[in-house]
Amino acid sequence: MMDYIFHIDKYLFELIPTWGNYVYLVVTMVVFLESACVLTPFLPGDGLLFILGLFSAQQLLNIEIIVPLIFLATLVGYALNYMLGKRLEIKIMPWLIKRGLKKSLDDSEGYYQRYGVKALVIARFIPIVRTFMPLMIGILDLPKATFWMANLIGASLWVAVMIGAGWCFGKLGMVNSSISFVIFGIMFISILPIIFESIKIYWKNRYV
Repeated sequence: MMDYIFHIDKYLFELIPTWGNYVYLVVTMVVFLESACVLTPFLPGDGLLFILGLFSAQQLLNIEIIVPLIFLATLVGYALNYMLGKRLEIKIMPWLIKRGLKKSLDDSEGYYQRYGVKALVIARFIPIVRTFMPLMIGILDLPKATFWMANLIGASLWVAVMIGAGWCFGKLGMVNSSISFVIFGIMFISILPIIFESIKIYWKNRYV
């Protein structure tokens, strides 16, 4: 059961005829947890949304149900994560350190220091950082109005781009035989900002 949950993007094709409409509930919960809980940043995100768009284009899922459900799941998940950081503030740090999660939080803070509130939108497309960013934003006490504006923009862009890309590929019939390759490509593109930033920091430090 847990293997299905953690790798639902891989097994979704098998789950649809077996679970029927319960699939909508499962994928919504997966996206919510990936957005809301720092203990589950490894749950599928970009790849899952792409597959949802792809299967919707092939009439296996209803796009009119998927889009609002996923949008609300990631929107509310981010809000819960933000409120947790805002309420607990630095008191949550020892808990994160004990579980080896401080580095991920530091990475999120680095993006925030560099890009400001735009980091909340950019982080949507970066695995791991996506989950830790709202918690960090809450700890840094970003005003609620600013958070909600960035949250709405980020959620809208992430859902539109990822599900939209899957929908377009599905309609063109380009990935029926190479879904795994396409998901790998999406994951690689998602971590490109981290790779470029790491290279930039390396060369900068080398000549300091």
